[in-house]
Amino acid sequence: MCNPVYGMPGSRKIAESILADPHKLPLIVSIDCFINESNAFADYIVPDSHMYETWGWVAPWNGVPTKTSAARWPVVEPRTSKTENGEHICMETFILGLAKEMNLPGFGPNAIKDQAGMRYPLETPEDWYFRGGANIAFTGKKPTEEATDDDLSITGVERLVPKLKSVLKADEWKRVANLYAHGGRFENHSDAYDPDNRAWMRHRFDLPQLIWNENVGSTRNTLSGKFEVGCAAWREPSFGNGKPMRSIYPVTQWPFLLMSFKSTIHSSYSLDSSLSSLQEENPVLLNPRDAQRLKIKQGDRVKISTPAGSINSAVLIDPGVKSGVLAIEHGFGHRDLGARTIIINGTKIPGNPHARHGVNLNEIGLTDPTRKGTTLWVNSVSGACVRNGIPAKIEVQKV
Repeated sequence: MCNPVYGMPGSRKIAESILADPHKLPLIVSIDCFINESNAFADYIVPDSHMYETWGWVAPWNGVPTKTSAARWPVVEPRTSKTENGEHICMETFILGLAKEMNLPGFGPNAIKDQAGMRYPLETPEDWYFRGGANIAFTGKKPTEEATDDDLSITGVERLVPKLKSVLKADEWKRVANLYAHGGRFENHSDAYDPDNRAWMRHRFDLPQLIWNENVGSTRNTLSGKFEVGCAAWREPSFGNGKPMRSIYPVTQWPFLLMSFKSTIHSSYSLDSSLSSLQEENPVLLNPRDAQRLKIKQGDRVKISTPAGSINSAVLIDPGVKSGVLAIEHGFGHRDLGARTIIINGTKIPGNPHARHGVNLNEIGLTDPTRKGTTLWVNSVSGACVRNGIPAKIEVQKV
């Protein structure tokens, strides 16, 4: 479900010049359950399953002091077609099918080896995810408990039992079933701290914190040739060759800085009417002092321009935004992902108007004017594309 054309500032220009040209990329294959702004350029889209139809094991990114592994198992059957052996087409079955056809090592009937040297198959998604569950079930001080009959019947995991038995050993499948019944495996909160020294976390960051990183400080920037700074420091926003952004786009012409943020009630996949009804569009947030100076009122339609283009949006006056800043929430203004009417095998599928609501800041994100061709403007420290601090201006639209 990667969608860089929608999610990366300035990337549409690159997509239209490269992805749309078969002489530059003669074959593009996408694996996705949706047609989005990026895979709309693909020659083939392999249908994938979404989170309610798939297996998975996930862990928190950060902020959780105990070991956590959450389990995901299909709650509904996918509506995708099936392979010859009855498996639903998805990312896993596609990759496994390719591997089998190409006779790649690490796949097939003897792909997985256990500690005793026994070999097991990797031919279905369950071969992978169930054995991953077994690893989680048996790790730590002692294995997890076996699932009871009540666990299986109350949670609905009983319908997984035939597959669990067909893949796992006799002493494994009930423990993995227990993980699915409880949503995963979660370390006790009391284990968050070191029992010998309660001032320390048990799972702490063991490496030293570097105030000065010699590896970074002794490395040259590959574009400018200058040494990187090996410690935390303020950097003036600049382009690839080191030229300051404001030397090319002065504040006299572009008095605002454009930034994006994400909401707690909306995402770029909140396309269903029951979800989008919570927030129909994403107005640009403007500081009250700027609004007063520009004679802009709440709800006015404005034109927001950057050196890369312009978009039209309503205004929400908000004192939480700094003066001189325009803030636009991410997750709106789709061109695809259901927004556009498409035809598949002669059947017309009307576009969803909810997906088109609002604007996408990344449509007017900058490319780097100091580099040849069309290149994303990236942060000189992190290498991430720049989606905050984009030079901009705002004009009231006459209705």
